[in-house]
Amino acid sequence: MKQNRHFFRLLNICSKHFIYLLLIFSATYNLTAQQPTVGLLQYSQTDQQEGYVLFAPMFSTTTYLIDKCGNSVHKWESMYKPGLSVYLLPDGSILRTGNVDNPVFKIGGGGGGIIERIAWDGTLLWSY
Repeated sequence: MKQNRHFFRLLNICSKHFIYLLLIFSATYNLTAQQPTVGLLQYSQTDQQEGYVLFAPMFSTTTYLIDKCGNSVHKWESMYKPGLSVYLLPDGSILRTGNVDNPVFKIGGGGGGIIERIAWDGTLLWSY
């Protein structure tokens, strides 16, 4: 009789661990099965505003335009990591500052040294 209680107690513990493992696997599978987003950490439909987000990650040479769900709408490549600004212009081109590898431009509040205008198709229109 005592062995039966011990067996059922062990079975109960094992089934709980199995359920926990199943839940962890399920949650992990759902997270990895979703489409990856660009630059989105949290999404709230109640705070939703219309429009897009334009940003240039600090250690990347790519500038992204994403929707409010984090889906990439468009991206522009550059030879330079970003400075401190990027603007989307009415014709679809971007005006973006770049960080040249020059110690003079690293003094003070930020890096810089170059400004570029890049067309929607990725063509460098001009730089200064």
